[in-house]
Amino acid sequence: MHFFYYLLISLSTLGYGFFLNNTLKLDSKNLGIIGFFGIFFLILLSYVSSFFIAHGYLFNSLILIIGLIFLSFFLKKKLSKKKGHNNFFYYFFSLIYIYFKWKKP
Repeated sequence: MHFFYYLLISLSTLGYGFFLNNTLKLDSKNLGIIGFFGIFFLILLSYVSSFFIAHGYLFNSLILIIGLIFLSFFLKKKLSKKKGHNNFFYYFFSLIYIYFKWKKP
């Protein structure tokens, strides 16, 4: 169960990192750097919000859920940009043709 919590917290931190990366237009593709951006953002959020709100179960759950929403938003955005290879059959048609026409012993 602890592994599941660790995974959720890590993914939420990456979500905040993607949010900070795209908001500040840093354009980093390295997940380690994006993770550090997320940790930096969460530390700043923690310092600022501790003056106004007690950090309890509800606050931490809300922060976790918002981070996961950010992650799903940016993953959906990234996956929608990836399209299939438009020239697939031009490159691989000859290989497919040879494969199907080749007589197997």
